[in-house]
Amino acid sequence: MLDMQQNEWEKINDIVSKISEIDDIKAMREKFLRELKLLIYFDLADFCLSDFRAGKAVSLIDPVVISRYSKNFEELFTFKYEKQFEQFDYTKWVFSNPDSIVFKESDIINNDARMKSAYYINYLKPMDLVNVAGMSLAHNGTQLGAVNLYRTEKRGDFTDKDLYILNQFLPHLTRKLMVHYRESVKNLEKYKKTASFLTLEYNLSKREIEILKLVCDGKNNKEISETLSIAVNTVKKHMGNILYKFQVENRFQLVNYLIKNDKELFEDNNL
Repeated sequence: MLDMQQNEWEKINDIVSKISEIDDIKAMREKFLRELKLLIYFDLADFCLSDFRAGKAVSLIDPVVISRYSKNFEELFTFKYEKQFEQFDYTKWVFSNPDSIVFKESDIINNDARMKSAYYINYLKPMDLVNVAGMSLAHNGTQLGAVNLYRTEKRGDFTDKDLYILNQFLPHLTRKLMVHYRESVKNLEKYKKTASFLTLEYNLSKREIEILKLVCDGKNNKEISETLSIAVNTVKKHMGNILYKFQVENRFQLVNYLIKNDKELFEDNNL
């Protein structure tokens, strides 16, 4: 039996209570990581959502990062993973698990093989964040999100007690993200029936409406061009116009905007 103190159980209950009261999913994730650090030491942590438009493919987006480092370091760490090293991540398969689990890298991969991998040598080691543990959050095959905790080599690996504490949060975070997932899917489905409203409110052309629907289905520029039989450069031009009209910078912000503003976007019940 792990040696859990009364004050640690009280803190776990306190965190569960706090995150259950926060409706904003980004604020909830930030609050969870900040409170978790009072129970488990980490040098850097991120809490990502799953891109439900990606289908069966695992795609983690919108990371919330908490660390002892500068904002520039956090952004560099995230950027390098997304642009260079995600394809080499030897733990990616964990996030395909049909249900929520807690993991520690040193438990799921041979340490010698791990230390010889390109992911470790070129990414984790230079950033000195070599010890990794986390949570894959899923429900009945639906991937919902992931939490990753990192420690420096000096701080040592995560313990069995750390993993036990993470396990206490699995059902609560899974439930919270499942509610968010269902609401997001519902809102995007509602959005697809609002073409005439969007045309009027945002001055979108018929072609822009078609492209916007495909973006919400998770299609990339090449897939959109093939679906609509138009050039990729034409798709890029339309996407630029759409982003400008919605006053957002990228596709994720665009979809997030549609979800968050569903009351305004879906107010016409006749559409």
